[in-house]
Amino acid sequence: MFDLSETLIDIKDNGVPTSVNKPRQTVLRSNISPSSLDIAQTCMRKYWLEKRIGLRERIEVLGISEDSEENFLPPANVLGTIVHRLVEIGVPSPKRSPDSIPLPIEWTQNLSSSLQGKSLEKSMDEVFQEFLSSNANMDLTRKLVSTMISNLDCSDLGQFLNKGHGKRGKLEGVRTEMPFGMELEVKSDPLEISIDTPRGMHIHSIAEKKFARLSGLIDLVIAYQSPENEPKIMPIDLKTEDAKILLESQEDIKGTLLETISGGDITEAEKSILMKHRQQLFIYHHALEIQESIRESNGLQRRMVENPAIWVGVSGRLVQMSDEIMSLAESELHPLLNEMIAIDYGIKKDPSLFVCSQNGHHCCHF
Repeated sequence: MFDLSETLIDIKDNGVPTSVNKPRQTVLRSNISPSSLDIAQTCMRKYWLEKRIGLRERIEVLGISEDSEENFLPPANVLGTIVHRLVEIGVPSPKRSPDSIPLPIEWTQNLSSSLQGKSLEKSMDEVFQEFLSSNANMDLTRKLVSTMISNLDCSDLGQFLNKGHGKRGKLEGVRTEMPFGMELEVKSDPLEISIDTPRGMHIHSIAEKKFARLSGLIDLVIAYQSPENEPKIMPIDLKTEDAKILLESQEDIKGTLLETISGGDITEAEKSILMKHRQQLFIYHHALEIQESIRESNGLQRRMVENPAIWVGVSGRLVQMSDEIMSLAESELHPLLNEMIAIDYGIKKDPSLFVCSQNGHHCCHF
């Protein structure tokens, strides 16, 4: 057992001494997923609890009868996985064109769509067998998934993929589940790493250099030639949120993702989903910007990276981020990453410091 009496007497007589050792410089690196950026942006406390404590949000069942052990829909995350998998294996891939900027072979496989008819039925059988539990309501799940896939396939983007041409121009390549990885230096205030000692808080390291290692999969990337003959590329994220509304009455859709307004403008619900996932989408865009910049530095022609978009599963609408939201996400990114790295290294320890609303209260149940 240690005798701290002399130390305590010294502190009482002389006060807490200032450490004469200069904090050493260190470099911090964190592995951060794009989806966790949106969690941290919405509620840093939730990110803290997930990262440091391992707490996860309770799975919400979509089913109409939560009291029954049978006759329910799969959880939202499982339903999303099913739809993503069907889109991954079902979207068409155009034939390679000698006139377009060269693309990897995976982008131009000359495959027709399997999001219709018997091809879709066969794919659903295989995917359901892989992901659905035995007591899920197969008929209701099939109805919901079929409706969502039909909405996606019949949408403007779906028809552009099927026909290979449209108002966006000429389709040149399609890539599903495109992997990416990058290391981003975080430009923000230095982080101080400290420990509690009998003589008070001791700062032993200062990190002026921080790096975020970001990697993941982009649901869908399309390469195309615009009507103005500009080669372009666009990252697209498929979202299956609010799927249950497809099984409900369509009489009152105002305020939902099924609502549309004239003139091609986005609705409040669509703007909300863009804002919710703006950081994830910005990272996808940045990853493609890096890719195209590397091509250009190697003497190859680059494509213009279009603002990222969400392909809304329930409606099939393609909702693209505006320049305004892109600028907002860019301004928020580095301070956000700085806070996340601090949490990853245990620098931010008190979850009460983090709230998910401007009035100091939590919007979520975390």
